[in-house]
Amino acid sequence: MVSLEVQGVHFAYEKTPVLQGVDFTLGGGDIVSLVGPNGSGKSTLLKCMAALLQPARGQVRLGDHALHAIARRDLAKMIGYVPQSGGQAPADTVFDAVLMGRHPHARWQLADHDLDIAAAMLDRLGLADLALSRFDALSGGQQQRVLIARALVQQPQLLFLDEPTSALDIAHQLEVMDIIRDIAHQQQLAVLMVMHDLNLAARYSDRIAMLDHGRIHAMGSPECVLTPANLAQVYGVEASVREENGCLSVLPMQRVSGVVR
Repeated sequence: MVSLEVQGVHFAYEKTPVLQGVDFTLGGGDIVSLVGPNGSGKSTLLKCMAALLQPARGQVRLGDHALHAIARRDLAKMIGYVPQSGGQAPADTVFDAVLMGRHPHARWQLADHDLDIAAAMLDRLGLADLALSRFDALSGGQQQRVLIARALVQQPQLLFLDEPTSALDIAHQLEVMDIIRDIAHQQQLAVLMVMHDLNLAARYSDRIAMLDHGRIHAMGSPECVLTPANLAQVYGVEASVREENGCLSVLPMQRVSGVVR
């Protein structure tokens, strides 16, 4: 089991600061959601932790090693990354797109074992009947499920998801999140998700990190983070927060007067 540690990370696009001294730890079996307003640094932090961006200051460590010092092939065995909807898979068919997730584990060529893993994941995500369909002919939601399947067949220790449910209908949102939660807990997979849907974040997260202007405003259990006070200060909205059937429910009511985002 590995842990990922963010230590004082700063990042800027040209001269515009995005992350300003973020500290963060992600461990096995932990499902964490990054929430916050647009422009708060959620996707940028995710990309820094996935080694897609290199911090200007500070560092990200995977176990005993700095992330940027680990070979890309080794990182591909440990980290699965799913971009926002609209990402492309450079393969003709759905099966080939998912099978690409096995390449970091293959020495010379893919084996029957790799084919079996890909087929099982397609079935688990309800994509088996689309296995021979062209990836570019799928709907946005179907493409998103294919990319999630590709990341999961990597059998990574860390899974990063950037708005994984944004293109999915309600039923598939619950189905995919149930699968991710089950795999995370069964295999001690650490999951970090950028989420805009606060209710889904509350339902499926062990912890929530709320970002505001490139800093972590609050971190902890959904109950501790998704409070009316935090939502008013960070999002600029008055919200009703209550527990229903064992799940936290967030209902925005109105904008807070005088708060400009």
